[in-house]
Amino acid sequence: CEAVQAAQQKFHVARHRVFLAGFDAGGTMALRVAMSDPCRFAGALSLGGKFPRGRTPFHRLTEARRLPVFLAVGRDSREYPPHSACEDLRLLHAAGMSIILRQYPCGQELTEQMLRDVDRWIMEQVALPAER
Repeated sequence: CEAVQAAQQKFHVARHRVFLAGFDAGGTMALRVAMSDPCRFAGALSLGGKFPRGRTPFHRLTEARRLPVFLAVGRDSREYPPHSACEDLRLLHAAGMSIILRQYPCGQELTEQMLRDVDRWIMEQVALPAER
């Protein structure tokens, strides 16, 4: 959070334009941090990282419902297989959150297509009206 705050001050980045993203365990951490203070971020992206369990990730559920989430999973991933992503998707939908889930033809890795979709999704979020 301190690094985000320093970047916001140095580069004059508005809060509604800060997205947290990570790969594998970094994706899980991005979701955990964003869910712990959802008003501070414009969205969270987890690329191959499970939704965090434990430490009450839904303790700020009302605010978290406005937080868009992008989940990416590799079709052949053993670390975060599609069936686990579907379980997370059901949980997040039941919580009333806005989720995009994408599956890619890969294992536990980042692909160019995944990063293109991340870029497109972030741009779509930034372009949305500020009604959230």
